[in-house]
Amino acid sequence: MSTTTRQRRQARLFSVASVGLAIGILVVPIASRRTAARPIATDRIGAKPDDQAWRASLRFDAIGTLRGGATGRPHVEIVRALGVGETTAQDLIAGDHDDPSLCNVGFVVNASTARPIYHWHLEARVLETSATHTTVAISGRRTRPDVSGAVDDVELTRTLTLAPDEYHTLDFVSASGTDSACTSTMVRVWAEPLPPPGVRVPIVSDVWLVHAGPLGESLAYQRIAGSSSEPLSFHVGPLAWPVATTGVGANAPPKLQIEVTGSISATLRPDGLVDVSTRAVQTFSWAGYMMGGEGRQDFRSRPGEVVALLFPNPGGTIRAAKDMPPDLSLARGVTRMGQQTVIALSEYFGDSQVALYVQVGPRGPE
Repeated sequence: MSTTTRQRRQARLFSVASVGLAIGILVVPIASRRTAARPIATDRIGAKPDDQAWRASLRFDAIGTLRGGATGRPHVEIVRALGVGETTAQDLIAGDHDDPSLCNVGFVVNASTARPIYHWHLEARVLETSATHTTVAISGRRTRPDVSGAVDDVELTRTLTLAPDEYHTLDFVSASGTDSACTSTMVRVWAEPLPPPGVRVPIVSDVWLVHAGPLGESLAYQRIAGSSSEPLSFHVGPLAWPVATTGVGANAPPKLQIEVTGSISATLRPDGLVDVSTRAVQTFSWAGYMMGGEGRQDFRSRPGEVVALLFPNPGGTIRAAKDMPPDLSLARGVTRMGQQTVIALSEYFGDSQVALYVQVGPRGPE
């Protein structure tokens, strides 16, 4: 379930319509790769862009790596809706002669007063863009003034073809001493195609149903494809667990199962983000008895970003007319009550976590 597009944010979900078991969902990230965006200056050249032509969203970021190996907080600049032939320019810095830490990254507000350890001046020109890729020409320089006034100057020039939301590392610098909390800083550029208004872009959605806890780890996966704004149905699972710690083969009782069905509708926005609406129905079943709940979450994400929809620990009980043989050792939370078997879900699952992971983005060539 690896991805390079992730974000650290939280959002509480919706009112829940439920049947038997209410579902609550929390939108959380599983990693971080961006912070709040700030538009950067652009220099538009050439004729007025065609409103029916594809454009591109370009983004530069500078990100430090802490001495313990963790990734520092990046500073991000974004430029949106650049047409073919248009250019943008940005100045990024890392460190300061008053604060030499390479974790201190940012952008230049006033070049005459800035005293950075590293200074990147970058210009980008969009050469071509479509649903599957963006080609951009990068030119720029990295400078490092020292106390004597001399300047270490490195040229950064290349032409890149990037897939949707793919990044390229333009430069990498290391700290010269131990004064910096970050051992290094890298500067990257990202590209996302922006469709013309009204265009239905091919979309692919990846859905994982994941369980982790005392019962072990398990997952089910499904990939669904369609078009932007089109509801796409999914069915992931079932995941299954035994209700007895003894008894195998023909003598084994049926397993407790969970599956999630629903639909995803994703719409690419002109700013390069994706509006996603997810409806999820969680169902527990055992020996012919079923219970579950339904919820809906609307959220906004970047293409390819993985968003976790967390289900709370299940409550309620399952009662089924299933007589368990007396020689079976039942799992935690499973009890015999006459001719019935009762499963207390909160006790059975304990501290387990069940989540639905959703990733949506434009569909490239097969």
